[in-house]
Amino acid sequence: MSCSISVKFVCEKVEMISDVPSPEKKKICHLKGFAQRIPEEHVPPDSFHEKLNEFDEIFFDGDDFSTDSFTKFIPLHIAHRTSCGSDLPTLRSFRYKESIPGLLKTWDNKVVIVEKVTGNRDEEEEEAEGLGLKVKTKINIIEAASDIVFDEEPIVCILYYHEIDREKEQSRIRGVLSKPGISYPVDDDMWRDLGCFGMHTTGACNVVAIGGGNCVLEEFRYSCSANPNINWHFWNIHRFCREGIEKEKAALHHFIDVSEYKSNLNQLI
Repeated sequence: MSCSISVKFVCEKVEMISDVPSPEKKKICHLKGFAQRIPEEHVPPDSFHEKLNEFDEIFFDGDDFSTDSFTKFIPLHIAHRTSCGSDLPTLRSFRYKESIPGLLKTWDNKVVIVEKVTGNRDEEEEEAEGLGLKVKTKINIIEAASDIVFDEEPIVCILYYHEIDREKEQSRIRGVLSKPGISYPVDDDMWRDLGCFGMHTTGACNVVAIGGGNCVLEEFRYSCSANPNINWHFWNIHRFCREGIEKEKAALHHFIDVSEYKSNLNQLI
């Protein structure tokens, strides 16, 4: 048995960073994670949706939509809220000017079908897991063809994006982030800088991470140094290595039990 919800994304440019609401006005969080090679079998725990349900606005760094990226869980969460009758979140993004075409190509007028499939578990699955469950759930994230005709109109979700001119703004961004008393790397990493600048700009105290590599780890370290009260809510998943066989653990996996960060890192189970 299956049921599906279609979600359509429409991009809209925000001219000024001042147009971004402060966290005092609305509850906001940042969403981060692996941008590539996430196995299709990963299905978020209920705690993932429950945590995101707490927020009115969700920011991310404008990563391209892909069915092997953490971005595929954005339409999944939109579909979850729709099925529960909850208000949809506002999506916002900071993005470098030169990569705006990629954002528009993969998000603007993108229709994604979220299909939930339930069926009987086979004997090997029941024996291996020892759960005795008779129902299994699979989530399919499908990019719809441009000429597809829907029985029901898709749910429309607007993605607001703010464009940053990296050539003009990079020195100012690093100056903002490299304040006395705050731990910030001296090397140049444009994506880490963008992620940290986004968190600095919104002042958000909550981040939801879906796995994540070294860039996410560095953003975590910076945010904990800049804001000791920040909370990272971490879904500990793996992804495939570039060779496609071995599994790569999330970089934050190694910090779950580190005493220095225990108050900042909460695992979603």
